[in-house]
Parts: sequence; structure tokens; C-alpha cells
Amino acid sequence: MKRYAFFGGVTLAILCLTALFFFNQSNLPTPTKIFPETPPPSTPSLATPTPAPATPPSAWPQDVSVDQTPYDRYLANVRKVLNESSNEEPSFTRVQALMRQGRAFRYAHAEPYVPEDPAVTEAHHAGDCKDKALWLMSKMGGSPRFVIGKLDRGARLSHAWLEWYSDGQVWILDPTMLARPIPREKKRINEYLGLYVYDKKGAYQRYETQQPEPIATK
Repeated sequence: MKRYAFFGGVTLAILCLTALFFFNQSNLPTPTKIFPETPPPSTPSLATPTPAPATPPSAWPQDVSVDQTPYDRYLANVRKVLNESSNEEPSFTRVQALMRQGRAFRYAHAEPYVPEDPAVTEAHHAGDCKDKALWLMSKMGGSPRFVIGKLDRGARLSHAWLEWYSDGQVWILDPTMLARPIPREKKRINEYLGLYVYDKKGAYQRYETQQPEPIATK
């Protein structure tokens, strides 16, 4: 009788240990994945940086390249100056001196559409806005742009001036109205509203004012 009791006790102990083992296994935490200490190398960018151009496109965001403008038939002298001017940019000091010289020229309006040959403007020390602007362009060299637009939004006639990129910004060069360059970003919102722009690469239409009919420049 004692022997049966002993074996019964052993069997019960074994069953209790087995139950305890499976209970502990079911409550073990789920193993987590171990990542390496050094992360994998990042994928290189596909964009390759390029050097900034001398005149960034953002300098004239309103200008859209066009095949022709209403003024093309009158701008033979403008194209001649653009084609013959040097690529060497002038110093700011020289541009200031040229603007003072052009500002001192007498205002004379003869031809409503055609800018005068710069040599004639200089010989007579006289000209209107388009004559003076073209004379300044011929003396500067570099990459100024010839602009036809409005001096102010309510003006009846068009006006002509130059724009020039230097020292990280665009400058308005108007020897008819100004004796020194002014930063384009500092102009009043209703002044110097460009309509058509011309440079060595071509012609552009500017969308910062309503398009008027082509009329004589002031």
C-alpha cells in the first residue's frame, strides 16, 4: 500500500513540473530582431549639382521667350549693338559714370519708334529714352538687357531702359530719368513695368503688367 502511495506521489510531482514548464514557456516574451549597430549606407542623390550661371534664370522670372515682338522692325540698331558688344562685364563704377554722362544729355525726341545710332546720340549729346538706353548699352558691353515698357502704370506712352545683373541682383539703368543705378527689387510696384525685353539670346515678353498696343516710346 505504501509503495502505491510513493509511486502516486512521484507521478503527481512529475505532472506538476511538466505543467509548470509549459506554463513558463508560453509566457516568455517574443524575441525581437537585433539590427546591426552601423546602418546601411544611404542611397546617393540622383541630382548632380551644377555651377550657378553668371545670370541666374530666377533674375527675370516674369520673362517668357518669344519668337517675335511688335517692335522688331524698329530695333535693327538694338540688335547691332547686342551682336557687337563685348562679353566683358563693366565695373559698377564705370556704369555709374556712364549713367551720369547719359543723364546730362539733352532730351530730344525725333523718331517715335527707332532708337538712334549710339554714335549719333553721343555726337549730339541728345536723345530720348530709347536713344539714351541704347547709347548706354553700347558703352557698357557685358550683358545688359534692353527693356520697353511703362515708366509707371498710368503712363500713356511707353518708356525704354536697361536692366543689368550684377552683384547678385538686377539693376535698373535709366539714363533718361536717373543718374545712378537702382535695385530692381527696390522699385515701386507701379514703376518700371516691363513689356518686351531684348538681350543677346533673343526676345522676351514680360508678364508683370497688362499688354498695351505697341506705341511710340517716350
